[in-house]
Amino acid sequence: MTARWCVVLFFASAGAGSACLTVSELFPMETRAMAVAFFYAIGNAAGGISGPLIFAGLTSGGVLSDAALGFCVGAALMVAAGVVAVFCAVAAEGRSLERIATPALGPPGRRALVLLRGARECRAGGRAGSYLITARHGGFPQTRRVNMFEPVRENPYPDSHVLGEGPEPHPLLGPVLPLLGRWHGRGRGQYPTLPQDFTYEQEITFSHDGRPFLRYEARAWLIDGAGQAVRPAGRESGWWRVTPDASLEVVLAHPTGIVETYVGRVSGTGFEIETGSVGLTPLAKEVTGTRRRYTVDAGEMTVVHDMAAVGQPLTHHLTTHLRKRAS
Repeated sequence: MTARWCVVLFFASAGAGSACLTVSELFPMETRAMAVAFFYAIGNAAGGISGPLIFAGLTSGGVLSDAALGFCVGAALMVAAGVVAVFCAVAAEGRSLERIATPALGPPGRRALVLLRGARECRAGGRAGSYLITARHGGFPQTRRVNMFEPVRENPYPDSHVLGEGPEPHPLLGPVLPLLGRWHGRGRGQYPTLPQDFTYEQEITFSHDGRPFLRYEARAWLIDGAGQAVRPAGRESGWWRVTPDASLEVVLAHPTGIVETYVGRVSGTGFEIETGSVGLTPLAKEVTGTRRRYTVDAGEMTVVHDMAAVGQPLTHHLTTHLRKRAS
C-alpha cells in the first residue's frame, strides 16, 4: 500500500506542478508571476487540505473497497484533466512565453517602463536590440527580455553645409557663414622636430543645425610626390560657437588624445583663434598651444596653423589651400 501511494503521489505531484505552470503561461508576462502564485495556492488548498481529509475518511475504516474508491477518484480526476488538456490546452512546445501570451502593456518601450516601475533595483544587459531587465520587487528578482527600440523616423534636424538648404542659420552665425561648406585642398607641413617637410590633402566641413554654432570636422591624408595617397594623417572635430559680440569660442578634439579650447574674433573674412587651454591624455604628445588663421575669399580658403609642442615655441606648422566643393 505504501509503495502504491508513493507511485501515485509521485505522478500526482508532477501533474499538479505542471498544471499550475501551464495554466499560468496563458496569462500575459506582466501578470504571469502572480498567476503562478495564485494557481499554486489554489492547487495546494484543493489538494493539500481537502484531499487528505477526503482520503483519510475513505481509508480510516480499513475497508478495502473504500481505499480502492479513493484510488479510482484520483485516477478519474487525472483522466479528466488529460481529456481537458487534449481539447483545450495551448500548444507551447518550442515557443517563447511571449509568443504564447502577448504582453498586455502596449508598445515595447512603454512595456519596459512599466516593468521597471516600482522596482527597487534594476540591471540591464542588451543583445541585438533587446535588453534583459532584472527588477527586484519585494525582495524577489524578476528578469524579462524586452525590445527597447521603437520604429523611429529620420533625424528631423539634420546638419546643413549649404546656405538655402536645411534649417535657417541662426542670426549669430552671420559673421562665420563664409566658412559654411565642404572644402578640399592640399597643404604642406613642417616642424623643427621633423626630419623633413610633408605634403597632404585635407577635407574640412563646416555645417550647422540652426543653432548658434558650427559643427567642424577635418581629416587629412599624406600624399607622395605624384599626388598618390600614402596613409591617413590628422583628424579633428569640434564646435565653433559664436557669441553675441561676434567673438569665437572653439572646442576641438583629436584622436591623438588632445583636446583644445580656443578663443578668437572675426575680422571681415578672416578668422583667427588661439588656444586658451590644451588638455592631454597621459600618452598624448606634449602640445602647449596653437594658433590658427582662416581666410576665405571667392570660394577659396587658406588655413595657417602655428603650434607650440615638445619643447618648441609657437612655430609655423601647416599651411593649407582649399576650395569649396559643390553641394
